[in-house]
Amino acid sequence: MSTIKKIAGQTVIYGLGTILPRVLNFVVLTPYYTRRLTNFEYGIFTDFYAYAAVLLILLLYGMETGFFRFAERHDKPDTVFSSVFTSVFTTSSLFFVVVFLFRDNIANGLQYPEFNQFVVLLAGIMSIDTISAILMAKLRYEDKPIRFSIINIFNVLITIGLVVFLLDIAPDLKIFEGLYKRIDNRAILVFYANLIASLLKLVMLLPGIWRIRFRFDPKLLKTILAYSWPLLVSGLAGSLNEALDRIIYKFMIPDKETALVELGIYGANFKLAMLIVLFNQMFRYAAEPFFFNIYKNRDAKQKYALVMEYFVMFTLLMFLVITMYKNIFKFFIGADFRDGLHIVPVVVFANVLLGILFNLNFWFKLSGKTVYAILIMGTGALCTFAINILFIEKYRYVACAYGHLVSNGVMVVMSYWLGRKHYPIPYNIKKLLFYIFLALVLYIVYRYISENMLNTNIIAGICVSTYLTIVIFKEKLYKWVRIN
Repeated sequence: MSTIKKIAGQTVIYGLGTILPRVLNFVVLTPYYTRRLTNFEYGIFTDFYAYAAVLLILLLYGMETGFFRFAERHDKPDTVFSSVFTSVFTTSSLFFVVVFLFRDNIANGLQYPEFNQFVVLLAGIMSIDTISAILMAKLRYEDKPIRFSIINIFNVLITIGLVVFLLDIAPDLKIFEGLYKRIDNRAILVFYANLIASLLKLVMLLPGIWRIRFRFDPKLLKTILAYSWPLLVSGLAGSLNEALDRIIYKFMIPDKETALVELGIYGANFKLAMLIVLFNQMFRYAAEPFFFNIYKNRDAKQKYALVMEYFVMFTLLMFLVITMYKNIFKFFIGADFRDGLHIVPVVVFANVLLGILFNLNFWFKLSGKTVYAILIMGTGALCTFAINILFIEKYRYVACAYGHLVSNGVMVVMSYWLGRKHYPIPYNIKKLLFYIFLALVLYIVYRYISENMLNTNIIAGICVSTYLTIVIFKEKLYKWVRIN
């Protein structure tokens, strides 16, 4: 139980720096965007930020995880950081220069010939965010969660302030009158806000560099790259798996404007699964350094298995709350976007599977057999691609939602099967499947009964309480509460 308390404590600490900013983003910006931007404008925003998810993986090329692994084992962690930072800074800068020079060609290829500014702004944001990601990883390695949290919270508050200023306040100021007459798509203002906020975040991180005595070690970098390149390929496949539906959507629907309107609806409803996404991210920040730190312990594998159990129990609780109280969560998006609410349960459960996959995938990170990541994530990406290509034109964004569900399920099975062969962790599969089955049965019961009732919140409360009661008594958590 001390292991669970420790990982839970770390998750809460880093949660202040990850989940709180994203909750603010979700609670404030998602309702704001879906009430200030049209479906078409939000569709463009959704489309471009699907590329952003892929670009961040590409520009980091596994160096964040590589830094954690080698800094822990190297006698001079500063040399590891120097080598990683120099490499990422150089490649990110070159990326921006190349995109800037070929912005018109890229915009034409993306079917946005009139929006080459979007391309340049996104490249600038991603280059800066990539450099910041390595600096933030250093804070995590040095166990500085307070500074980590302050910087992330400040970043999202600045973003919110800039977005509101540019969309609501500046248009009424005479000084900006001429500028706003030339703007025919308000989504670009969101990009400017994000660029400025990213720059300010980087400025806040710079003081942490001055104390570092830079020692670039080409031989060490080569070793880190050898470890990290499979993570790049697998991360890219995983990122494509998450973003591919939004990237190809407008290429699959004959009418571009219709495609972007539907993409806006899909993107907004996808955001309703954000609580699961946020928890997965928060857990990742805490678990990654923690799992690497204890991997030499004799009972490490037992601890990994125990963490998985509590992770699954908690995320399934979140699944039930979000899906059963969908009639409340729907107010986070504008009325024009609520036609897609029926996909929310599918998307939420797909993200539960994604969190399970993150836990399972530690076997190849810990064992150094990262090449298997390519096989797992690549298979997932192929599943997503096939489902989207075959079914988007007929079923539209419903096919996208089920594509995530099927793909994540396939990857979970693959990762578990391969992990048993190469780095066996004693997961209690019967218990995990029991809780998954329990959550799904309760959801089905809720759906069946609530169809004939006016107040579905009563049924939701009974189902959620039933799940919690079974978990508490099966895991004997009441004893833990008494002890503490």
